[in-house]
Amino acid sequence: MYANSEVVGVQSVSLGIGSSTTLQFAWNTSGLGKGDYTISASASIIQGEVDTADNSKVADSIVTILSQGHDVAVTSVTPSKTVVGQGYSMLVFVNAKNYGIFNESFDITVYVNTTAIQTQTATLFSGDSVRLNFVWNTSGFAKGNYIVSAYAWPVPGETDTADNAFTNGQVIVTMPGDVNGDGTVDIYDLILVASAFGSQTGYPEFNPNADINADETTDIYDLILVASHFGETNP
Repeated sequence: MYANSEVVGVQSVSLGIGSSTTLQFAWNTSGLGKGDYTISASASIIQGEVDTADNSKVADSIVTILSQGHDVAVTSVTPSKTVVGQGYSMLVFVNAKNYGIFNESFDITVYVNTTAIQTQTATLFSGDSVRLNFVWNTSGFAKGNYIVSAYAWPVPGETDTADNAFTNGQVIVTMPGDVNGDGTVDIYDLILVASAFGSQTGYPEFNPNADINADETTDIYDLILVASHFGETNP
Protein backbone atom coordinates (compact mmCIF):
# COMPACT_ATOMS: atom_id res chain seq x y z
CA MET A 1 0.00 0.00 0.00
CA TYR A 2 1.18 3.52 -0.88
CA ALA A 3 0.38 7.06 0.20
CA ASN A 4 1.47 9.10 -2.81
CA SER A 5 4.78 7.40 -3.63
CA GLU A 6 5.68 6.36 -0.06
CA VAL A 7 5.21 2.75 1.02
CA VAL A 8 2.76 2.47 3.92
CA GLY A 9 3.04 -1.28 4.36
CA VAL A 10 3.57 -4.65 2.72
CA GLN A 11 1.63 -7.82 3.40
CA SER A 12 1.72 -11.29 1.89
CA VAL A 13 -1.40 -13.19 0.95
CA SER A 14 -2.15 -16.73 -0.18
CA LEU A 15 -5.34 -17.31 -2.15
CA GLY A 16 -7.04 -20.31 -3.60
CA ILE A 17 -8.41 -20.36 -7.13
CA GLY A 18 -11.19 -17.77 -7.52
CA SER A 19 -10.97 -16.60 -3.88
CA SER A 20 -10.44 -13.11 -2.48
CA THR A 21 -9.60 -11.42 0.79
CA THR A 22 -9.53 -8.00 2.46
CA LEU A 23 -6.31 -6.73 4.02
CA GLN A 24 -6.05 -3.95 6.60
CA PHE A 25 -3.07 -1.60 6.62
CA ALA A 26 -2.29 0.87 9.42
CA TRP A 27 -1.05 4.24 8.20
CA ASN A 28 0.86 6.29 10.77
CA THR A 29 0.68 9.92 9.66
CA SER A 30 3.05 11.20 12.34
CA GLY A 31 5.67 13.42 10.79
CA LEU A 32 3.76 13.93 7.56
CA GLY A 33 2.95 17.45 6.46
CA LYS A 34 -0.50 18.77 5.64
CA GLY A 35 -1.77 18.04 2.18
CA ASP A 36 -3.72 15.70 -0.06
CA TYR A 37 -2.56 12.11 -0.33
CA THR A 38 -3.46 9.56 -2.99
CA ILE A 39 -3.86 6.05 -1.61
CA SER A 40 -3.07 3.10 -3.84
CA ALA A 41 -2.24 -0.60 -3.67
CA SER A 42 -0.13 -2.77 -5.90
CA ALA A 43 0.07 -6.56 -6.10
CA SER A 44 3.43 -8.01 -7.08
CA ILE A 45 3.60 -9.95 -10.32
CA ILE A 46 3.67 -13.70 -9.78
CA GLN A 47 5.51 -16.20 -11.88
CA GLY A 48 3.73 -16.89 -15.17
CA GLU A 49 1.31 -13.94 -14.84
CA VAL A 50 0.62 -12.16 -18.13
CA ASP A 51 -2.42 -9.96 -17.34
CA THR A 52 -1.00 -7.33 -14.97
CA ALA A 53 -3.35 -4.46 -15.88
CA ASP A 54 -5.36 -4.95 -12.67
CA ASN A 55 -2.41 -5.44 -10.30
CA SER A 56 -2.66 -1.81 -9.18
CA LYS A 57 -5.61 0.21 -7.94
CA VAL A 58 -5.92 3.85 -6.89
CA ALA A 59 -8.50 4.84 -4.29
CA ASP A 60 -11.48 6.80 -5.58
CA SER A 61 -10.93 9.63 -3.11
CA ILE A 62 -7.93 11.36 -1.60
CA VAL A 63 -7.05 11.60 2.08
CA THR A 64 -6.36 15.08 3.47
CA ILE A 65 -4.02 15.65 6.40
CA LEU A 66 -4.99 18.88 8.13
CA SER A 67 -2.91 21.52 9.87
CA GLN A 68 -3.55 21.93 13.57
CA GLY A 69 -4.64 25.53 13.21
CA HIS A 70 -5.90 28.05 10.66
CA ASP A 71 -4.71 27.30 7.12
CA VAL A 72 -6.24 28.18 3.75
CA ALA A 73 -4.69 27.70 0.33
CA VAL A 74 -5.11 28.09 -3.41
CA THR A 75 -4.51 24.66 -4.95
CA SER A 76 -4.83 25.47 -8.67
CA VAL A 77 -5.41 28.25 -11.19
CA THR A 78 -6.58 27.47 -14.74
CA PRO A 79 -7.31 30.10 -17.41
CA SER A 80 -10.14 29.05 -19.74
CA LYS A 81 -8.17 30.33 -22.74
CA THR A 82 -4.56 30.85 -23.73
CA VAL A 83 -5.51 33.46 -26.35
CA VAL A 84 -8.28 36.04 -25.98
CA GLY A 85 -9.44 38.83 -28.25
CA GLN A 86 -8.94 42.31 -26.86
CA GLY A 87 -12.20 43.60 -25.42
CA TYR A 88 -13.67 40.14 -24.84
CA SER A 89 -14.01 38.23 -21.57
CA MET A 90 -12.69 34.88 -20.41
CA LEU A 91 -12.90 32.77 -17.27
CA VAL A 92 -10.23 31.88 -14.74
CA PHE A 93 -10.96 28.78 -12.63
CA VAL A 94 -9.53 28.78 -9.10
CA ASN A 95 -9.55 25.86 -6.67
CA ALA A 96 -9.14 26.68 -2.99
CA LYS A 97 -9.05 24.49 0.10
CA ASN A 98 -9.27 24.83 3.87
CA TYR A 99 -6.43 22.74 5.33
CA GLY A 100 -7.08 23.96 8.87
CA ILE A 101 -9.19 22.48 11.64
CA PHE A 102 -11.44 25.55 11.83
CA ASN A 103 -14.21 26.68 9.49
CA GLU A 104 -13.06 29.72 7.54
CA SER A 105 -14.37 32.57 5.39
CA PHE A 106 -11.69 34.28 3.31
CA ASP A 107 -11.16 36.38 0.18
CA ILE A 108 -9.46 35.20 -3.01
CA THR A 109 -8.16 37.66 -5.57
CA VAL A 110 -7.17 36.84 -9.16
CA TYR A 111 -4.42 38.84 -10.83
CA VAL A 112 -3.16 39.21 -14.38
CA ASN A 113 0.43 40.28 -14.01
CA THR A 114 0.09 42.68 -11.06
CA THR A 115 -3.46 43.91 -11.79
CA ALA A 116 -6.29 42.55 -9.65
CA ILE A 117 -9.27 41.65 -11.82
CA GLN A 118 -11.76 40.26 -9.30
CA THR A 119 -12.13 39.18 -5.66
CA GLN A 120 -14.53 36.57 -4.31
CA THR A 121 -15.21 35.23 -0.83
CA ALA A 122 -15.01 31.51 -0.06
CA THR A 123 -16.59 29.95 3.03
CA LEU A 124 -15.29 26.45 3.74
CA PHE A 125 -15.63 23.90 6.49
CA SER A 126 -12.47 22.23 7.71
CA GLY A 127 -11.02 20.03 4.95
CA ASP A 128 -13.43 21.26 2.29
CA SER A 129 -12.52 22.71 -1.10
CA VAL A 130 -14.27 24.83 -3.72
CA ARG A 131 -13.88 25.86 -7.35
CA LEU A 132 -14.61 29.49 -8.15
CA ASN A 133 -15.07 31.05 -11.59
CA PHE A 134 -13.55 34.49 -12.07
CA VAL A 135 -14.30 36.71 -15.08
CA TRP A 136 -11.55 38.69 -16.77
CA ASN A 137 -12.90 41.42 -19.04
CA THR A 138 -9.93 42.37 -21.21
CA SER A 139 -11.39 45.76 -22.16
CA GLY A 140 -8.76 48.39 -21.36
CA PHE A 141 -5.90 45.88 -21.28
CA ALA A 142 -3.11 46.36 -23.81
CA LYS A 143 -2.27 43.60 -26.22
CA GLY A 144 0.48 41.36 -24.92
CA ASN A 145 1.32 38.44 -22.67
CA TYR A 146 -0.16 38.13 -19.18
CA ILE A 147 0.56 35.75 -16.31
CA VAL A 148 -2.46 34.63 -14.28
CA SER A 149 -2.31 34.05 -10.52
CA ALA A 150 -4.58 33.85 -7.48
CA TYR A 151 -4.06 34.76 -3.85
CA ALA A 152 -5.98 33.61 -0.79
CA TRP A 153 -5.81 36.37 1.80
CA PRO A 154 -4.55 34.95 5.12
CA VAL A 155 -7.13 34.31 7.83
CA PRO A 156 -6.54 35.42 11.45
CA GLY A 157 -4.07 33.12 13.16
CA GLU A 158 -2.69 31.62 9.94
CA THR A 159 1.08 31.12 9.95
CA ASP A 160 1.74 28.92 6.91
CA THR A 161 1.03 31.22 3.96
CA ALA A 162 3.41 29.64 1.46
CA ASP A 163 0.51 28.01 -0.41
CA ASN A 164 -1.82 31.01 -0.33
CA ALA A 165 -0.55 32.10 -3.75
CA PHE A 166 -0.66 30.09 -6.97
CA THR A 167 0.59 31.15 -10.40
CA ASN A 168 -0.22 29.25 -13.56
CA GLY A 169 -0.80 30.02 -17.20
CA GLN A 170 0.12 32.62 -19.77
CA VAL A 171 -2.64 34.34 -21.70
CA ILE A 172 -2.11 36.35 -24.87
CA VAL A 173 -4.38 39.36 -25.38
CA THR A 174 -4.51 40.04 -29.10
CA MET A 175 -6.88 41.32 -31.76
CA PRO A 176 -10.20 39.45 -32.08
CA GLY A 177 -9.89 36.69 -34.64
CA ASP A 178 -6.23 35.94 -33.93
CA VAL A 179 -7.08 32.48 -32.59
CA ASN A 180 -3.54 31.10 -32.48
CA GLY A 181 -2.02 34.26 -31.01
CA ASP A 182 0.64 34.73 -33.69
CA GLY A 183 -0.22 38.41 -34.16
CA THR A 184 -1.96 38.01 -37.52
CA VAL A 185 -5.52 37.10 -38.48
CA ASP A 186 -5.16 34.74 -41.42
CA ILE A 187 -6.19 31.42 -42.92
CA TYR A 188 -4.71 29.48 -40.00
CA ASP A 189 -7.18 31.15 -37.65
CA LEU A 190 -10.06 30.34 -39.97
CA ILE A 191 -8.95 26.70 -39.99
CA LEU A 192 -8.96 26.57 -36.19
CA VAL A 193 -12.48 27.97 -35.99
CA ALA A 194 -13.66 25.68 -38.77
CA SER A 195 -12.15 22.64 -37.01
CA ALA A 196 -14.14 23.42 -33.86
CA PHE A 197 -17.26 24.64 -35.67
CA GLY A 198 -20.50 23.49 -34.06
CA SER A 199 -18.84 22.35 -30.84
CA GLN A 200 -19.71 23.49 -27.36
CA THR A 201 -18.02 23.45 -23.97
CA GLY A 202 -17.43 19.83 -23.01
CA TYR A 203 -17.18 18.52 -26.57
CA PRO A 204 -13.83 16.84 -27.34
CA GLU A 205 -13.28 19.06 -30.40
CA PHE A 206 -14.13 22.28 -28.55
CA ASN A 207 -11.32 24.84 -28.65
CA PRO A 208 -11.86 27.68 -26.13
CA ASN A 209 -9.59 30.00 -28.14
CA ALA A 210 -11.82 29.49 -31.21
CA ASP A 211 -14.86 30.53 -29.17
CA ILE A 212 -13.88 34.15 -29.69
CA ASN A 213 -17.01 35.76 -28.23
CA ALA A 214 -16.99 33.38 -25.23
CA ASP A 215 -20.59 32.19 -25.62
CA GLU A 216 -19.47 28.56 -25.08
CA THR A 217 -20.22 27.64 -28.71
CA THR A 218 -18.05 27.89 -31.82
CA ASP A 219 -20.41 29.10 -34.52
CA ILE A 220 -20.99 31.53 -37.36
CA TYR A 221 -20.49 34.52 -35.07
CA ASP A 222 -16.92 33.43 -34.38
CA LEU A 223 -16.28 32.99 -38.09
CA ILE A 224 -17.64 36.49 -38.71
CA LEU A 225 -15.20 37.90 -36.16
CA VAL A 226 -12.28 36.24 -37.93
CA ALA A 227 -13.53 37.47 -41.31
CA SER A 228 -14.05 41.03 -40.08
CA HIS A 229 -10.44 41.26 -38.86
CA PHE A 230 -8.91 39.15 -41.63
CA GLY A 231 -5.52 40.43 -42.73
CA GLU A 232 -4.92 42.55 -39.64
CA THR A 233 -1.55 42.36 -37.92
CA ASN A 234 -0.48 43.56 -34.51
CA PRO A 235 1.69 46.67 -34.77
